[in-house]
Amino acid sequence: LIHDALARFLSTWSGPLDASAVAALTQIGEELFEPLDAFPAIRAMWWPRFQKIAAGFIAFENRREKEIDTRFLEIGGGVELRLPGFEFRLRGRADRIDILKAGGLSVIDYKTGQVPSQKQVDALLSPQLSLEAAMVRRAGCKGVPADRPVSELLYLQLKGGEDPVLELLRTPKDRELEDLIEDAWSRLEQLIAHYCKPETGYLSRARVMRGRA
Repeated sequence: LIHDALARFLSTWSGPLDASAVAALTQIGEELFEPLDAFPAIRAMWWPRFQKIAAGFIAFENRREKEIDTRFLEIGGGVELRLPGFEFRLRGRADRIDILKAGGLSVIDYKTGQVPSQKQVDALLSPQLSLEAAMVRRAGCKGVPADRPVSELLYLQLKGGEDPVLELLRTPKDRELEDLIEDAWSRLEQLIAHYCKPETGYLSRARVMRGRA
């Protein structure tokens, strides 16, 4: 619901990013949250959170607006991996991709839950945004220019607390972002090639991050 509300707002609002924008986003939220009237406990938890997120999100957009040329919202895409004797298509949907006036692309994901750490992104334990960027670089997202460099991977954590919207960049510190993106794609190819072999078993927990006795 929160994702849908943000996408609908950005696709329809053309006014100033001020209190009137917060009111408009809140109104969209009220419409989308209406089915939760049948679940009062869930609505009681999420609606106050959304109201804080709405104000924080408009503040974020107000700060960022001057940097953005074009927004692509909830955009799907896909790219074929052509491996020896096997075809595989990676499909995905990006919450948002911004073309920045500086020339690069920003790949954005909204998170109402936990955001991957920088170490998890660097180690490709959380490769979501890197693979979305790899699809863009291979012309996999219609309308998004493939010849623009990807300049940032950005998570927006929608918490609804004291800091309702947190901007968390996940740009590698020790290597170029383009290298991380291409590494994610290369490892995906290796993974699919490995699992398309009939003799390869499927592990239930191949890379366990946490375990409890």
